[in-house]
Amino acid sequence: MKTQKELLKEALVSEEEQPYKVLENWVWVKLGHIVSVKTGKKDANHATEDGRYPFFTCASEPISSPTFSFEGDSIILPGNGANVGLVLYFSGKFEAYQRTYVLQSQVAYLKYIYYHLLFGWKAHNADKQYGSATNYIKLANITEYSMPLPPLNEQKRIADKVEKLLDKINQAKQLIKEAKETFELRRAAILDKAFRGELTKKWREDKTVKSIYLNSEKNNVSFELPTGWKWIKSVNLFNDFPRNGYSPKSTDSSFNTKTLKLGAITKGYYKDNEFKYIDESIDQDSHLWLKNGDFLIQRANSIEYVGTSAIFTGPDDDCIYPDLIMKGKVNEAIVLPQYLVLWINSMYGKQYFRQNATGTAGNMPKINKTVLQNLLVPIPPLEEQNAILKILNNISDSDSSVMNRIEEIQPNVDLLVNGILKKAFSGELGTTSNEDESAIELLKRIT
Repeated sequence: MKTQKELLKEALVSEEEQPYKVLENWVWVKLGHIVSVKTGKKDANHATEDGRYPFFTCASEPISSPTFSFEGDSIILPGNGANVGLVLYFSGKFEAYQRTYVLQSQVAYLKYIYYHLLFGWKAHNADKQYGSATNYIKLANITEYSMPLPPLNEQKRIADKVEKLLDKINQAKQLIKEAKETFELRRAAILDKAFRGELTKKWREDKTVKSIYLNSEKNNVSFELPTGWKWIKSVNLFNDFPRNGYSPKSTDSSFNTKTLKLGAITKGYYKDNEFKYIDESIDQDSHLWLKNGDFLIQRANSIEYVGTSAIFTGPDDDCIYPDLIMKGKVNEAIVLPQYLVLWINSMYGKQYFRQNATGTAGNMPKINKTVLQNLLVPIPPLEEQNAILKILNNISDSDSSVMNRIEEIQPNVDLLVNGILKKAFSGELGTTSNEDESAIELLKRIT
């Protein structure tokens, strides 16, 4: 039988392995010595509709189970798949499937352990995953995880303060999310007014404009157009109708040909830092070389982004475009390129492409040339298109300054979370007390 001294030595993290120094009455400890670790059951039943208890698998969201194997305060760690690194806290009765680890403790304050895992668990597992087809972690990933352990009362004070601070941060995140959603709804409402002719109603009263010369197509969109506007199929809006690019093997070399990534236009505008290199030379007279002002549209992507378009604003002949993007030349005698992009990226364009994409049950929904050709676009006279774009740009400039500020705040909020947790586990949150016994005494009682 091992002596208490030997057990303590196994539980403690050696001085040379400690990431940083902690307060005098704290110790560095291996997680396996202060928690019990169990896994769920292979035959756990989660299929019934009358499930009364949450059922945890390696997914982040629980489903239902008519039985339970665990109860009380628990930390739940997915053991394989994409959610390795996720940390969940649950209090109550629940069931779990195999490869889902359940941590409980009778000797340490579990919420304190939970917050430390939020701080360090994902990074700890970054280079400690196994398997080829499906990644997984081993029990040792948990038992050998090292963390600073303060006295029990200090654990509670730290966890309580962290919880209050994180609640405030989560409230701030929710406000940021709501602000973004409000701006998106506002933008959608303004675009809706633009495409119905409502933004330029007063403008039309003061102008006599020449109507476009094409016949209006039969319209299946649920609103009528102002006088002088027409529904035109996309096939009639291009001098060179968009066609697919080319995607040969990529390379790490920066001396070869540049090609766009899908992310270059996923936001609805061109981003010049989204490119890679291909291991092939392209003829200088190839149609693949992009020119400033080219129209680009994603023919394949997730269902959220398929059909997203943008205008290429980079220099001529600087890069080519991939097979998942189509490129064309807009007929600017009929439609302004940016007006067309706004329609395609609006709720109307997105809805059309989602309804007509193929392979929506797979990983990469696609649209083809025919789908794009049949897209109906509400076309006002060119002078009114210019007026619409001018109004939208003025609104966009005002909104962008607010949105840019929101975008600047969000990363700082995330950094604040990390900063709070770092201070918490260094004893810098102002929760320490000289009256607390050393954590080593707590370990002595449990070893």
